[in-house]
Amino acid sequence: MFKFSFLRNLFFLSLALACGLPLYDYLYIYPSYRSLLVQQTESEATRFVRFLAATKQLEQFDLEANPLSPWVTKEISRMKEDALLVKVRIFSGRGRIVYSTKGDEIGTVNSNEYFVNQVARGENYSKVVHRNQTTADGALVKLDVVETYVPIMVSGRFHGAVEIYYDITREQAELSALNMHSGGLLICFALAFLSLMLLALRRTKVNFIALKQAEQNLQSANENLEFRVAERTEQLQQSNFHLSEEIKERVKVQDALKDALERVSDARDKIDTILASMADGLIVTDNQRRVVLMNRVAEDIFSLAAWTPGVPLGEIVDNPEFLEKFTQAEARLGDGLSGEFDLRFSHETDRGQQIFSARTSILRGDDDQPRGVVILLQDVTMVRGIERMKSEFVSMAAHELRTPLTMILGYSELMLGKGAFSDAEQLEFLEIINKKSVALSSIVDDLLDVSRIEEGRPLELTRETLDLRSLVDSSVAEAKLRKDCCHSFVVKAPQEAVYADVDKERFMQVLQNLLSNAIKYSPAGGEICLKISRAESAVELSVSDQGIGMTAAQIERAFDRFYRADTSDAGIRGTGLGLSIVKYIIEAHGGQVRLESEMNQGTTVICRFPA
Repeated sequence: MFKFSFLRNLFFLSLALACGLPLYDYLYIYPSYRSLLVQQTESEATRFVRFLAATKQLEQFDLEANPLSPWVTKEISRMKEDALLVKVRIFSGRGRIVYSTKGDEIGTVNSNEYFVNQVARGENYSKVVHRNQTTADGALVKLDVVETYVPIMVSGRFHGAVEIYYDITREQAELSALNMHSGGLLICFALAFLSLMLLALRRTKVNFIALKQAEQNLQSANENLEFRVAERTEQLQQSNFHLSEEIKERVKVQDALKDALERVSDARDKIDTILASMADGLIVTDNQRRVVLMNRVAEDIFSLAAWTPGVPLGEIVDNPEFLEKFTQAEARLGDGLSGEFDLRFSHETDRGQQIFSARTSILRGDDDQPRGVVILLQDVTMVRGIERMKSEFVSMAAHELRTPLTMILGYSELMLGKGAFSDAEQLEFLEIINKKSVALSSIVDDLLDVSRIEEGRPLELTRETLDLRSLVDSSVAEAKLRKDCCHSFVVKAPQEAVYADVDKERFMQVLQNLLSNAIKYSPAGGEICLKISRAESAVELSVSDQGIGMTAAQIERAFDRFYRADTSDAGIRGTGLGLSIVKYIIEAHGGQVRLESEMNQGTTVICRFPA
């Protein structure tokens, strides 16, 4: 029975239900009844005290100074005889016992924490005390009682309290008997239910085994069908009776075969649904390289309108590169090696050439013998592009770092040499070393910023309220000093100062990166326009050039790390980090950045952040 997961799960579910009912009665129903008994007893005590206070006018007595009148104590004694009251005590406002059915307690002061912090503040206090246990004030009881303190409040002030002991011994016994009776019934019901379920599961197991046997018999009948038909045909002339029996048996076999074919069809539909939902291409071939399965993604990869199962792979897929690499992968699979290869397609996508990674594996049958090959085609165009960009970045970064380092080393060696240089020459050397050191520091800062971006760490900002016009003018002045700068600069800003809470160094880094890109990507010169404007509670800064511009695909990836637009014709170098760092800094200020550009029409970068 436990070999079948469905029967095993059903058995455990039945077992959990059979065990859960008695536990539910013991852990929930019985405690609920006990809690209800305590609540009812506490309510009865409260009603008793209110009745006593109203009829005997306890609020009008000074319980501390005047003793209770005899008719009050007589009434309490009479009520005690009629009810299940074990003991009644009356406390003054200071906690002193002024009356008790146990006379030796009169005059005792109750200073316990529950009396001071709860009863004296106008709240009821109840405690269930079982037989041979102590009450709240330490007294030993021989019965099951509920000890209840009910405060007497006059004009919102504590005037005194009445303590009542109610005997719940009989109710506790009846409740326990009821719990044992109901628990016994539930246990008997659970055992009967579990026994019936075990019997039903055993019968179901027998039916499952019979079904398995029937399936095996059906398979055996299918294998011998043709032989038996031929045998029955030879016997046709011998006996009409045998013919009639054979026809009846064949009808039964055909009905069973029809049911089996329907089940196979359902299984095939499920497989087709799985193949259609796969994001990767899948091709399955047999040992003769005939195509058995191919999903829609694989059809789209090879641009196939239709194909026929059982046709050789080479006749369906017209791609010599794929067929050659697949043959090599098959050979490696036969040697026990991994069969993987990349496949590049001549048709172009929006992001360049499309690359697929093909993984091949052996398809084995139930006997662990090879039955064919499975080919999985995964689009790795983006992965390969990222790997290529990182490789280019490492090469570029090494070149960008080597150039200033070479000059720093060269000029420092000149100054350390024995040659005589004038003060002016030494100053020139130091200026060159300082300039290259600044450039080297800028590259290292970019690399550190990229490291922070990769790790997802927040950017630490030191904000201060600054005039953006002065920062822009400072950056433009520095840009004009560049040797490769042949541009004219235009700054557009309101007459009054535009203030914003920004990190000065980081904001200057944004301006330097945007101006550097504008100069590099407009090598023919032209005008570079910097515009500052207000928009509701935000400030916009835009930098526009008249350079080579960008395509829609380049705009989409412009803010990616390590990405550089294809500028092979322009001979423009760069790290591919500028715009990604700009975006990182602007977003750290709570702003957004976007880019507008057209080929050969220039580019505009717009930064928007809170004022």
